[in-house]
Amino acid sequence: MNNKLRVLAMGLLLGVAPMAALPANSAQAGEHLNLERSVESFRQHANQMKSRELRAYIRQLKANINSENRRDYRAKIRVLRSELKARRASKNQRAAKKTKRTGAEQKLAQATNTNNNKVARRYLRKARPSGELNARQLRARIAKTQQMLDMQDLRKGVRRDLNLMLQRDRGEYTVKTGKVQQQQPETAKATRKKGTPTQAATQAGQDPNREAQDVLSDQRAAQQLSEEQLRARLQRNRRALRSNRVDTRNANRLRERLRQDRTELRSRVRASRTGTKVEQPQQNQNYRNALLGQTRPAHSVRTPNLSLRVQRTRNLLAGGNLTAAERNRLQNLLERDRRELRTRWRHRRDRRRGDLAGRVRNNDINIVISPWNHYEPREDIAFAEAEDGYIERQLVAPARRQLKRRYTFDEYRRTPQLRDAMPAVDVDTINFGFNESFVREEEIDQLERLGAVIERIVAKHPDEVFLIEGHTDAVGSGEYNLGLSQQRAEAIRSALLEYFVIEPRNLTTIGYGEQYLKVYTEEPEEENRRVSIRRITPVLATN
Repeated sequence: MNNKLRVLAMGLLLGVAPMAALPANSAQAGEHLNLERSVESFRQHANQMKSRELRAYIRQLKANINSENRRDYRAKIRVLRSELKARRASKNQRAAKKTKRTGAEQKLAQATNTNNNKVARRYLRKARPSGELNARQLRARIAKTQQMLDMQDLRKGVRRDLNLMLQRDRGEYTVKTGKVQQQQPETAKATRKKGTPTQAATQAGQDPNREAQDVLSDQRAAQQLSEEQLRARLQRNRRALRSNRVDTRNANRLRERLRQDRTELRSRVRASRTGTKVEQPQQNQNYRNALLGQTRPAHSVRTPNLSLRVQRTRNLLAGGNLTAAERNRLQNLLERDRRELRTRWRHRRDRRRGDLAGRVRNNDINIVISPWNHYEPREDIAFAEAEDGYIERQLVAPARRQLKRRYTFDEYRRTPQLRDAMPAVDVDTINFGFNESFVREEEIDQLERLGAVIERIVAKHPDEVFLIEGHTDAVGSGEYNLGLSQQRAEAIRSALLEYFVIEPRNLTTIGYGEQYLKVYTEEPEEENRRVSIRRITPVLATN
């Protein structure tokens, strides 16, 4: 008894917990070690114990050495120290491999950035003056220059020269297609020195109706254009509609052209990604009898087909021409299918959580966020029209311009000039119904690409903050639209948190109502009804 009290007192003086209180990682080996165990017992169980437990045993063995047990205790100490030394060697080896891998990744990134700048400089050197190109050649070069501007980590001077050439080409194209007398373009050297666009480009910027007529002069159907040409025409169309000085006739024609081109491009992007095209609402009538006679249980249907069945059922219910019995049958089918989808998305989130944790441990997520002192002008993009890689690059892109300092989130909310400091992705794949502010289960797959990108970013950089903005069109009162936009932003945030591996600290929301219209009109406009998301970590002050 006295020996036990002596051991306990010595352990307390040395700041070591008694053996019975040690964390039982050794319990996984079947039993606790104690000072009286054999050397062989220490050797068998040492590799299954935590390092802090090993160090605790070493301290206790040292504290209890006497002339009778000196030889035995020293042998046990050598066993435990050998295990700790092996662990340190293994840790150092892993750290060396990680450092080597990180160095290789940095070299690869530097080589890629250097190559991008070389390609851009070569492109600028070989560029012919705008005045020597016809309208078709100008359209092609404008689209090519916009692609060059999307490359990562271009040098400031290279990006400036590309932007100036883009402005000259747009101005020259406007002059030629508007049948205005051709003006002598400035040389590239003079333009770079002055840092201003050409006279033709300036005139085009001063006359939005001329820019609108430029877009409308292209009479080709959307189906006849390549994807690159379609994106270029969409960008010009949206740029023209940003002005509130376009006359009503041109604005209506631009909006109709915008709807046609947007539908065609999004259908192509969806087909290339999933192999299926977007169904039109009137097509759902073709499935009326099949849905009313549906007997296949939800759990036996693959997820894409189940989402499609829910969408068709929902459209059929909205179309009318149903008896009370038919409507009741379809509503029950819709509820069962949605319940099954909700369960599947939650299970998928749990599986992804384990996969992400493994990838983080193995350093398999290679997402590099540009430093604070790097700036890059980038336009906002439409989620439905972009590929996964471009969405990721947009969300990790640096600030568009240099800021005087960092701000608190309250300062960010109160300062409109800060809103466009970071590039955004317009999440335009969720179709909120009239006066609705929730995300349906069948629309979660429309968020999957975005959720997966944010998952990877926050897994690699847990402190990143993303702002979800809600926007509405100008129909209704400003106060009502402000509240509705906030509710819709919260709905997207709730869906991302519930079905994806994202923490609440990584997402925040704000509602802007009708303050930032993409198309200046008081009529209902799909372009204005949107939720945008942007990374705002570089703007926020650290706590």
